[in-house]
Amino acid sequence: MNNTDLVSTLLLQIPDSKTRVRLNHFARRGLINYLSCYLQGMEAVNVERFSQYFGIDIRRLGLTTTTNLLSSSQRALLYGFVAHYLDLDDVQANFRGHPSAVIYSALLAVSNPNDRLEDLLWAYISGVEFAGQLGKLLNPNHAIQGWHSTGTIGSLAAAAAIGVYRNVTSSQLSAIISLASTQASGQLSQEGSDGKPLNAGFAARNAVCAYSLVSAGFSANRDPLANQNSWFSTLSQSPFNQQAWIASWMHPGQIESPGLWFKTHAFCSAALSGYDAAKQAWKEGIKFSDCNQIIVHYPPHGDAALTQTHPKMRLDGKFSIEYIIWQVLTKGDVHATDFANISLTSEEQEQLTRIVRQHDLPIGSPTQRPVSLELIIKSKVSRFDVKVQHGSPEDPLTDEEIINLANKSSEIHFETIQTLLNNSHQSITRLLTTINHGQEDVQ
Repeated sequence: MNNTDLVSTLLLQIPDSKTRVRLNHFARRGLINYLSCYLQGMEAVNVERFSQYFGIDIRRLGLTTTTNLLSSSQRALLYGFVAHYLDLDDVQANFRGHPSAVIYSALLAVSNPNDRLEDLLWAYISGVEFAGQLGKLLNPNHAIQGWHSTGTIGSLAAAAAIGVYRNVTSSQLSAIISLASTQASGQLSQEGSDGKPLNAGFAARNAVCAYSLVSAGFSANRDPLANQNSWFSTLSQSPFNQQAWIASWMHPGQIESPGLWFKTHAFCSAALSGYDAAKQAWKEGIKFSDCNQIIVHYPPHGDAALTQTHPKMRLDGKFSIEYIIWQVLTKGDVHATDFANISLTSEEQEQLTRIVRQHDLPIGSPTQRPVSLELIIKSKVSRFDVKVQHGSPEDPLTDEEIINLANKSSEIHFETIQTLLNNSHQSITRLLTTINHGQEDVQ
């Protein structure tokens, strides 16, 4: 059995009810976060422009499983772009990408009105499993090389999720993953531009396109995960070990460990440790104006995703630890308006040069992302160390906190959504009707 066929067999295994119930809890949290991010993203100006490209009004379209206005691949592209636009959506540490924006977008794009929520949730869990397992082998080198895992690994993961959802055969699933892999791309260099959320949309679209083509009878190379001459071997520095995959598959499940990482701010999750350290310094009474220099200590490549060291636009600050620390130590926190697409003044850019990075910390686990913040105030040096951030798998948000964050995003009461999700035998139609009806109320 080749590597891809093995993965397809693992993906199509029927889980025991106890495992399914346990992991469904994590998938429901991811779906609530996804819907919240989608609703917030719909308000963005460039999202409205993007929907106009398709000749639709996105606020009136909402989220739907059927419409003659868009094809399923177009819906996947639009859903993924919207859900990831504000960079508030969840992260998975091994994947080093945003699972829900890609996987849920692809699944909803191919859903039928009477599909059960239970099946949607399990397909999502399966996609996260594949993304996390694949990410363990490809990362951190994949990200260090400049790939955006949401676009690359995400294409394959969403394709796998669709195959599980639509109950295809093992050979069909291998072909779907293969056609997704030949489309998969996405560069971290798109950070700070509309290209980054487009990577999520492209990945969801790639998965739907692959599924549609295989359903129509198209063939593909059967083993994109082969150890030679394949998509996997081109990008990986570690071989695919079949026994290791069998032993670790769903034990306990990538959606549970390392789990989903929920964000409380609309900037890159790689900046959260530095943000928390800066918040500690602010609480101790330290202000940016007090500091002659600030040194941010990272492990080697611990800041690989934070590509903007000298941002010229506030929007680029989403991917700049310098900008985020400067904001926190200047006014105590960051806000959504701090990431508007407007220029920094020359004086503000000069202030940011007081913040520098060093890569001299030991490497931590993907869920810790250690940072040490050294603040030099005249002859005094203050140091703040952070390894675990609130929202990360090692200090997760509670269900109540996730609901509260979601409630802030719209007039929709997410307690109602949570109640619907707790009865996962219901059809998807009722969930989406609730979301779309809520949107109508606020228009």
